[in-house]
Amino acid sequence: MYAIFTYFFVFLVAFIGVSEQFNLPKFTPKSYQLQKQDETQSNFLHILVNHLTASKNVELNNHNMYDFFNKHIHMCKSEKPNGRALENLGSILLGDRIYQLPFTQSNEVSFGIDVACQKICTSKITQDDAKFIDDLIINEYQYQWFIDDLPIGKRYNLKVKGGDAVLEYYTNSFDMGYYDHTNEKSEYYNKPLIYNHFDIVIEYSEHAGDEYVIVGATVTPLSIKRNTFNENSNKNSNYCSFTGNPKELSLDTESMVDYTISLKYNIVNNITYEQRWDKYLAFQKLVISSDWNNLFILLGINFAFSIIIYNIVMWNMNKYKQQTNFEKTLDMEFDDDQGWKLLLGDIYRQPIRLSLLCCLVGSGIHIMVTCLIITVLGSLGLLSPENRGIVATIAILIFTLLPGVTSFVSMKLYLFYDGRLFKRNMALNCCLVPFIAFGLLLSMNIINVVKLPSHIHSPSVIPLKTLLVFVPLWIFIYVPSSLLGSVVAKKLTKTEKTQRKVNKIQRLIPHQPFVTKLVFISILVSALPFSSLFLVLKHTFTNNVIVDGIIPKEQFVLIGASLIIVAYNCFIMGVCISYAMLLLENWKWCWKVYMSLFFGMFLYIFVYGCLILENYHNFIKYLSLGFLLGLICGSFSFLGGIVCIRKMFGKSSIDVLKSQSERIL
Repeated sequence: MYAIFTYFFVFLVAFIGVSEQFNLPKFTPKSYQLQKQDETQSNFLHILVNHLTASKNVELNNHNMYDFFNKHIHMCKSEKPNGRALENLGSILLGDRIYQLPFTQSNEVSFGIDVACQKICTSKITQDDAKFIDDLIINEYQYQWFIDDLPIGKRYNLKVKGGDAVLEYYTNSFDMGYYDHTNEKSEYYNKPLIYNHFDIVIEYSEHAGDEYVIVGATVTPLSIKRNTFNENSNKNSNYCSFTGNPKELSLDTESMVDYTISLKYNIVNNITYEQRWDKYLAFQKLVISSDWNNLFILLGINFAFSIIIYNIVMWNMNKYKQQTNFEKTLDMEFDDDQGWKLLLGDIYRQPIRLSLLCCLVGSGIHIMVTCLIITVLGSLGLLSPENRGIVATIAILIFTLLPGVTSFVSMKLYLFYDGRLFKRNMALNCCLVPFIAFGLLLSMNIINVVKLPSHIHSPSVIPLKTLLVFVPLWIFIYVPSSLLGSVVAKKLTKTEKTQRKVNKIQRLIPHQPFVTKLVFISILVSALPFSSLFLVLKHTFTNNVIVDGIIPKEQFVLIGASLIIVAYNCFIMGVCISYAMLLLENWKWCWKVYMSLFFGMFLYIFVYGCLILENYHNFIKYLSLGFLLGLICGSFSFLGGIVCIRKMFGKSSIDVLKSQSERIL
């Protein structure tokens, strides 16, 4: 135990240190030239727009995503076709619907040439749609715009605690409008103001010779009240400045809104192409840096706790084994043969629903392997935030390619308990988790359709053709790999002989105390594993970091380290539960050990996510997350139980127990 924990700690520290210093080479960046004489398409800029995303302050009944070109928002499209950008599978599942901004699609915007107060489009907004847009502004809905795969966000300065340093960082989105609900003395108190002008500053640096690369983009949105926009007027700047009153949408008559844009270029010599994401990730890195201290504290607690548990178990076992070294009376020996020592003939009895239990354990190991591979790839810089949805896409691909892990572990456990219905186990390995995952995805889709008003279309609804993509993936990749894993496991276990003897009559289990109830054990033993994970839940899933796709490699390292510590915690808890049950002469430990951590982690995550971090409108997200992490925790808890049983009832222990029984007889 000491050696395992030492190796784990050294590996974790080494991996963190290497990931901090190691960066794989980037792909060739897109370069531009300043004021090139014969303009070509490669020197034109294109601004991409994504769906409108909701902030965490959104009302419960309006937590949706909306297309940028939703007809009720009235942002006009370009007359040119093919404005839709290509998205990958993960990007579509996360709700991305990326188009070109009408202004850069209809006009040839050259790199390096400033643009002052140019019209994007003019929209006529009805009274009903004005109310709809006002609600979006009140709920802090935000635009997601991109230039050269970089988000266009707002610039903020944050004073770091404990010093005079100021942290400058960029956001990855900006608000649709302004809503003041705090200053009652303001003239525009509780009045939604729509942003209709966008001052964009594009930062670039020299890359090679006369070629330049974009390293940042910020926006200052303005709300400007104006009657008409005259493109031929020499006073266009008056339409795109702070002068005048802000724009309010009328709820009594139709409103005309002129959307305008300005582009300005600034050269930044101290930022290279490799560093261009630093300011977008600066705030997340600041939050993550404070989490490492908590993680190492938990690591120390886990180490101390595991050492205590290991010593208690080994002390009890060694004490019993040493009884053969001296003579004792029959009464003393009879008194000592209690608890787990009486379960030799029942401890390896098959649990009920053996195939289901083995499949669940294998699925948890499969999910854990997938998560660790993702965190390693992200820590090495291979999952760049430039590729939106790449994390979800790679996760689906890896999960689809590695079902052999599920079937291999499942079949090994099935054969360990002398299972005979091999085809049932193989079929269950192929179908159980994919069907549950697809069912959760389909349920989420149906809920999004039902909760939306009939006249609203949302990108949170996954298209049917995207859902159908999973069918051939399951048939042609997942099923053959799963069957291969089962066959390999069966071939490797074929020559093994059963070293156990199971009594024909089941031993009667004594009355169990109240503290052994599933709910009580789940709440008690899941507290420590959950403590290693709740910070990751708060900073990764609550703030929609996965959906936004902007994840620093430090966060991948933190997620991977947290998952390893959680798995270790669950392993130790599995040893504790199984050992306690054996002391109470309860040989039906398998499902109790598995379900205690599965149900406990599921309950903690669901309650913490839905009732503390957010509200019930996101319950499907935490239902799915709790289910996946519950599978991982339950699997490692069961493996801890297996290790405990093998240690207590291994060959050497069995020989000692038999010799004791023969002496009594």
